[in-house]
Amino acid sequence: MRHVLPDAEDLRVAYLHAEPIGLFSRAYRLPGVGKAKSLWLVSLQPPFTESSIQLPNRSVSEGNWMPFTHAGQILASYKLCPEHVVIRLRRSQRAATARVVHRTPSPACEAWLLSQQQRLPLRPQAEAPLTAPAADNLASAPSSMASSSAASSATRARRAPAMHLRGSASGALEPGASAHDERAVVGLAHTRRVGAAKAQPLTYTHYFFRRRATPPFDLLGISAPFRFPSFVSRVPGGGAPRADGIQFCLSLRFEGDGGVALDFGAGDMAALTVRVSRFAYCNFTRWC
Repeated sequence: MRHVLPDAEDLRVAYLHAEPIGLFSRAYRLPGVGKAKSLWLVSLQPPFTESSIQLPNRSVSEGNWMPFTHAGQILASYKLCPEHVVIRLRRSQRAATARVVHRTPSPACEAWLLSQQQRLPLRPQAEAPLTAPAADNLASAPSSMASSSAASSATRARRAPAMHLRGSASGALEPGASAHDERAVVGLAHTRRVGAAKAQPLTYTHYFFRRRATPPFDLLGISAPFRFPSFVSRVPGGGAPRADGIQFCLSLRFEGDGGVALDFGAGDMAALTVRVSRFAYCNFTRWC
């Protein structure tokens, strides 16, 4: 172990030239308010310098910023919908300043928001998104944690439960030329539904998003909703069976054959990787 980030949550990584840069949050208690979050940039190489991010008028509980780099600058997707807001981050010795540099509305956001209001999926004809031959669509984990349920195909969220699209994985550049003859970045977002049952208080639903790789980084598309394969099937201590409500993904990458690998945490208990074949990804999103 080379370094520890005390109390760090939701670390996302981007590369500025060869330097790995992390953006993470720290939770704390604010008198009169309750739980709050501070946001930080850290260089993930010695001496691991941390910088507290200062953004005027930021909510005390904000999070889920998705960092990326472009033309030697550190940027982050601050909000996805109803418009994609991009901020620029500049580091100093102990602090980092942030300011909005791009704010672009998107027909993709308008369509997504409408689908949420109507409680309808964006692609009602797709009954089994992300389906592919079983060998192409497995959830992998350390061998000691292998489970037959982890190999099931991703299941579709029948209804979109929330109207706030939250950031998950910053994403990666599409391999080769896209169907639209332009390069774009594909990332992951999620919605979160608060449930009534104590055994499953939260349910996360996921969406691929596609944005332009160059300024103003506007959103080009948002996929239909889906969930990852179930892995954690019981409450710790032998409780009642349940599905993985919390599925939190911070990493998406394209592999050599054009398939997509997504790293996520299941139920705040297991670290997993799901691989989606190129065929399944293209068939689901219609972006290639």
